[in-house]
Amino acid sequence: MDVLSVILETVRLRSFVHCQNVFSAPWGFWVPQDIGDVPPSARDLMKKISDAALGPNARAAIAEAAFFVITRGQCQLQIHGDKTVHALSAGDLVVMPQKRRFELRDDLNSPVRPLWEILRPEHFKTGAVVEYGGGGAITNFVTGGFYFQNSDAGRLLSALPPVIHMSAAQERLAPWLGEAVKILTQETSGNQPGARAVVNHMASVLFVQAVRFYIAGVPGNNPSWLSALFDSQIGPALWHIHSSPQTNWTVAALADRALMSRSAFAAKFSSWVGEPPLQYLINYRMQFAATLLEDPAAGVKEVAARVGYHSESAFSNAFKKFYGAAPALYRQRSR
Repeated sequence: MDVLSVILETVRLRSFVHCQNVFSAPWGFWVPQDIGDVPPSARDLMKKISDAALGPNARAAIAEAAFFVITRGQCQLQIHGDKTVHALSAGDLVVMPQKRRFELRDDLNSPVRPLWEILRPEHFKTGAVVEYGGGGAITNFVTGGFYFQNSDAGRLLSALPPVIHMSAAQERLAPWLGEAVKILTQETSGNQPGARAVVNHMASVLFVQAVRFYIAGVPGNNPSWLSALFDSQIGPALWHIHSSPQTNWTVAALADRALMSRSAFAAKFSSWVGEPPLQYLINYRMQFAATLLEDPAAGVKEVAARVGYHSESAFSNAFKKFYGAAPALYRQRSR
């Protein structure tokens, strides 16, 4: 029961590669958490950079995440407000699931400049290599990101740490991580037909691998939604909810799938997931329905049936209670 695959399909994971960077020491830059961190004089430029990086297909993104692949040299990563310094070297992959202000530089003593003073929208439109720095030791890195078009992505991303650092020096990562870095380096440095499609698909693989890597290090007895996905009792119940939301699930039916008594299942589910089973089911149904409504060809009655409502009016009332707007109005606003 691969519940992670079901969830990744539901949140509509998309990935993209920004550009290849060739920076020479000393260098350093900081990236804002949101537009509120940007001075008014630079907001228009930052918006253009963001639009060029994400592309028109990502305008409806619910959530975003970023990644770096170091292909040559070394650098230091630090999240704003966190004293932890992540030392990165060639072959390393870093995934940042949450939008946080951060600094990246060749050395902790190097000054940092805001991103908008280094990058320009044309860097993303043309796929040009970005060169910057003082002329010293070279660091090459590929930057990219992920975006999600379903609000359920927020639960997944918030369950992950601010930084997932996968080092090429870790023996269990060496085989596939080395090959992934090699492919990204080759495809972003050449002009082969279809290169952008290759690296974008590769980026999606990197996100899944990063989630796997993090999960593998989480203690199995640590109560959380992410741990629950892989728990031998709660995991099957979550798989059934996500793979078949239209089913008339009851606590007793889900407890049967978990091979637990009704009371023990309800208590463990609430403790690990953070809400009772039926509330989780309702929330997921509404989030899934919102995704389905993005398709203009999907009728409200069809969407209602796919999330377990036999009555269109009952579904509309539940949806309006959850989102504050009837399905038709929600669709109109989202478009």
